[in-house]
Amino acid sequence: MKLNLIFMFIIPGCILPAYVQSSVGLPDKPTIENIQFDIVYDYDHEYPQPKYSLFSFDVTYHNTERIYLYTNCSKQYHVSEDPTFFDTILENKETDNSESGIIHFDVPDTDWGECFAVRCYNKYGGIWSDTLNTTNYITDIDLLNYINDYWDKQTGLDDIEQDSDVITFENGNIVCSPAIQSLSIHSLHGIAIKQFIRPEIIATDDIPKGLYIITYTTNSQNFKSIKYLRP
Repeated sequence: MKLNLIFMFIIPGCILPAYVQSSVGLPDKPTIENIQFDIVYDYDHEYPQPKYSLFSFDVTYHNTERIYLYTNCSKQYHVSEDPTFFDTILENKETDNSESGIIHFDVPDTDWGECFAVRCYNKYGGIWSDTLNTTNYITDIDLLNYINDYWDKQTGLDDIEQDSDVITFENGNIVCSPAIQSLSIHSLHGIAIKQFIRPEIIATDDIPKGLYIITYTTNSQNFKSIKYLRP
């Protein structure tokens, strides 16, 4: 039997054909950007509720055939650092290009304290994104105060310990005390620009000068919002 042997030599710096370059394995971890939470609350009832709300974001994916959007049925009063259990699929979308791309999600009728995550799938399996909690993207101070009062009543605490001087500004940086559990920087339009878990010193060199809103969660489960002028 005669064998025809074919040898292929890979030259450094040479670009291989697409069929040789094709990625194999699980999808890359999806990243979520351009997060925005538009919410208008109605306080004229015994149990206040949103008049209007829309939670939206973009998902950047790689090596993915289909993306699933998950939520859970329980409201989270604060943002946990532990993974959240997701039991409900809200939506799934097939990607136009399995190699890489961006898909936009709109979630209407969303309230504070709701958690979401996406899971990217291909034939090898799936990979989770980070967890999103809608409370992290609220910039309305009145609503944040309402959430704090609600949390106070649910826990039976008459006075939630107030964390003082948890944020200071030094040399253009945002310095956070250990009392801060999570922090987000938003544009005045409510778009999340940066998010942090257990931040210490946040450099702002890459943020354009202007007015921003900082929202943060403390260890005592308070949600707070302050204005920040980037000099």
